[in-house]
Amino acid sequence: MGTYVVTGGAMRPGRLGIGGALKQQLLDAGHSVIAVDRSDAEIVADLSEPAERLRAVEELSTRAPEGIDGMATCAAVGGAAVTPQMLAEVNFFGTIDLINGARPLLKKKAGSVVVVSSHTFVLWQKDDIVDLFMSLDREQILAGIETSSPRAVYASGKRALVQWMRSQVAAYAADGVRLNTVVPGFTDTPLTSREGASADEQRLMDQFQSSIPLGQRMGQPEEVASAIEFLLSPKASFVCGSVLYVDGGHDVNLRPGPVEY
Repeated sequence: MGTYVVTGGAMRPGRLGIGGALKQQLLDAGHSVIAVDRSDAEIVADLSEPAERLRAVEELSTRAPEGIDGMATCAAVGGAAVTPQMLAEVNFFGTIDLINGARPLLKKKAGSVVVVSSHTFVLWQKDDIVDLFMSLDREQILAGIETSSPRAVYASGKRALVQWMRSQVAAYAADGVRLNTVVPGFTDTPLTSREGASADEQRLMDQFQSSIPLGQRMGQPEEVASAIEFLLSPKASFVCGSVLYVDGGHDVNLRPGPVEY
């Protein structure tokens, strides 16, 4: 059995997010799981803070000195009330800083990484913001997105994660570490809750859901978690640099025809 790290892996009462569902599946399979989250986790850390990200990596090294078999970066924040800077810190840097920091631990066990993106980048990404994220210059990014809409920053940051993953595949593979990305579609998680949504917002969500080819329904966290679990596992031992959509075929309706990924 292996040792896995799941950011955003808290299993709070009520509706599970993708990270919580993944943690449960890994535990059910007999693995050890180290969740990193802002509460209810083995490592409690505020991933919006650079010092907290560094501390989380240091604690990982203490908890798993022999290495880790895999990491899934499920932690994310979203919504119109979240600042662009918070979106960048948690969703983007909270992903790449932990992966880069855990690289020596992953190398020890020839582990695997699954970066969790979002198909929202298909709809709302802005190329200039994606390019800004890809500079990897934190201060420049935080200054450059200050007046951008949270929706554009969220989507662009998620697209940048895909590009970052692809740019790092060869270097990590040289250490025996596989990188892949899962792109969840419209999934029933706390981030997509209809609680507090206006009638117009709920109508838009209904329309969005009705355009999903497979059952005109939202995905469940467990369905996305199952795809992540596969990519983390030895069953995916030659899958490296892939971008897997788990969206009920939604991307086909959003982007008909051949696409880059």
